[in-house]
Amino acid sequence: MAELSFYEFIDEACVLVLAAEQQGQEPVELGVPTKIYEAIRSAKLAELRRGGTLSLLGLRVVDAERATGPATVAGSASPELVFERRTDHEGG
Repeated sequence: MAELSFYEFIDEACVLVLAAEQQGQEPVELGVPTKIYEAIRSAKLAELRRGGTLSLLGLRVVDAERATGPATVAGSASPELVFERRTDHEGG
């Protein structure tokens, strides 16, 4: 599979976020390859220095190639949405 350009990657991420929203899902993180993560981090460096979090499309951005846990998508060249796990123990 060919590597996506930055703009193609962001476009694909937008499509995924919109599809999730239409299905009533609420993603909390966007897993991205290291190359994309570094580009976003570089573009938002001033914001980060002011104490902001690295985010895009309203989602926390994580380097999926270095992450451990639910955001791990090593080797993926596509955006990966991570959804918050909910555990409902009401009523018993």
